[in-house]
Amino acid sequence: MKITMYELLGLIKDGKAPKKIKVTGRIYEFDKDYDMYYTKKKDRSYSVALGGLEDEINLIANAFNENVEIIEEPKKIEKIPLPSFDEFKRMSAEERYVITAKEYDLLDELIDEINNLKEK
Repeated sequence: MKITMYELLGLIKDGKAPKKIKVTGRIYEFDKDYDMYYTKKKDRSYSVALGGLEDEINLIANAFNENVEIIEEPKKIEKIPLPSFDEFKRMSAEERYVITAKEYDLLDELIDEINNLKEK
């Protein structure tokens, strides 16, 4: 999902900062303890995003015109424990309705996930 820098600042202000974002080709992770984004370097140590003055100037100059891509953690789709066909036949109409509604919810979730994959 892509948002503007202004929308990202609003999310941070509201305490809803995304865990990972991508801005100007770099991936940043949010650290709640320091209330700021960091980027990983190749040596696997963390460095403060905007670490150098040159990076800070470039980011400030360009970032507000850039879209921010929120990198979402993949969410597993939970399985629904479904009854056997014989059990389903013995259920009341209300119980059948609940099972069918859960199946439709799962199908909607699968369709949304497939559409998200197609967009990438």
